[in-house]
Amino acid sequence: MVAVRSHLRRWDPSYLTSKTTEAALAEAARANLDTTGGTLVDEHATTVAGLPGLEQRIAAGPVEYVFRFVFVGNRLYSLSATGSKPQADGADAKLFLDSFEVDR
Repeated sequence: MVAVRSHLRRWDPSYLTSKTTEAALAEAARANLDTTGGTLVDEHATTVAGLPGLEQRIAAGPVEYVFRFVFVGNRLYSLSATGSKPQADGADAKLFLDSFEVDR
């Protein structure tokens, strides 16, 4: 199963202009840990279309989450693929996460 969800508690765009990219990414990553109740498996910097981002993997029992965050202007986009470990590692999850494009 691959799921899409929006996950930013403060969705006022001006919120992101008051933080550094790193601080906002770290806050979103912490929120995912709190929300899922899982354990951090991996977290690393990434880019999407040359823009700063973060990829995070969380394990919560039999479920694995792969989150990818990216900044576009003053907006933070969060994508996630969720399922069993084989599903989270699978081709469909990768295809979905890699499908995000930025139209500037």
